[in-house]
Amino acid sequence: MAENGAVQGLEKLRRGVAWALDPVVWIFVLAGTFEVLTGDPSLHATLLYAVAAVLVVDSVRRRVGGRPAPQDSRPAAPPRSPRVTVLLLAAGVAFGVIVGTFRRYTLPVTVAIWVPGALAVVWAWRVPSRASSAPRLTGFGIAAWAGLFATVGIWELVALLFQPSLSVNSPGHPTLSTLLDPVLGHPLGRMVAIGAWLAAGWFLVER
Repeated sequence: MAENGAVQGLEKLRRGVAWALDPVVWIFVLAGTFEVLTGDPSLHATLLYAVAAVLVVDSVRRRVGGRPAPQDSRPAAPPRSPRVTVLLLAAGVAFGVIVGTFRRYTLPVTVAIWVPGALAVVWAWRVPSRASSAPRLTGFGIAAWAGLFATVGIWELVALLFQPSLSVNSPGHPTLSTLLDPVLGHPLGRMVAIGAWLAAGWFLVER
């Protein structure tokens, strides 16, 4: 009996730390850490760390407590009506135009981006998917995505380390944010970027 209890305890411990193998958690942790190192507003890092913490807590509750994932046993949601789709598109365009006029790196634009982002995460987490069956990644697909993320990550790290300092951009060794500065520095560029961000988020939520 004692041996069985020890085995069960070890199994629960293994499940409890399974989140440590989740790359999404570490992406949010690293993103928040570099927000701190580069001197960006503390709110940015706090929100990124908060998302990582929520993912860890949810993983532990599901794996140790045996709670199923929110969408494990739910049928696909019914198709959305064309009228609702048009209204959502109109709301997205209006949102992009309005928020695109906000000045960069200010509290209003930070809140305006994080609020719909957080709502989209909650919606995707709790509401059934509209896809009848989600295709699984093949080995080639996993390798391709891993290679892409590794390439972007190495680019960002090398460019960041070759800057004069972590908070001073270098045109000679630009990070992705530096490359995007000419686009995002103009209100029209921000409107287009926000529209692309909303479209990508909509696609992911629908999945």
